[in-house]
Amino acid sequence: MYGFFIDLKKPENFITHVLAEFTYTKHMSGSTGISGRDNYFNNGVYNSGWTYFGRTVGSPFFPAKEPIDGITKGIDPNYSRFTAYHLGFKGFLSETLRYKTSFNFIHYAGWFENPLDEEQFSSLVEIYVQPKKFPFEISLGAAADFGSALPNNFGGFLKLSKSIKR
Repeated sequence: MYGFFIDLKKPENFITHVLAEFTYTKHMSGSTGISGRDNYFNNGVYNSGWTYFGRTVGSPFFPAKEPIDGITKGIDPNYSRFTAYHLGFKGFLSETLRYKTSFNFIHYAGWFENPLDEEQFSSLVEIYVQPKKFPFEISLGAAADFGSALPNNFGGFLKLSKSIKR
């Protein structure tokens, strides 16, 4: 993974932070010019592989296999070779409104014997509202996932939070 994060140090700009990342997992070890088949995220000793409670550790772009008897059987190798692009922004809209966005595009290549040409797009938009003289922050958000690799999903949330300063 390659990435950069920029904090523009201007808290009242439309864009205050920028995050960009590029993940490429198709090159595995092997002799010069030939890609290996390491399958880094699965393990012969630990059946669940690189997962915790059915979720992949380290990156959301690796979908885990369906659990069998409550145990995740590792990462689906067909979705372990991919190219992913991530772009995120945070910013200031007004004295009481801030926002955060996240956009991801993933192209899954499949495993060597089972090539794929599947794509997935994921997005998140969150608005933070801090009314004056109100002790809580309110967040409204919406997220969407769609493409040919995974089922389409849409969702939203409402969050009420309070920071405790010591």
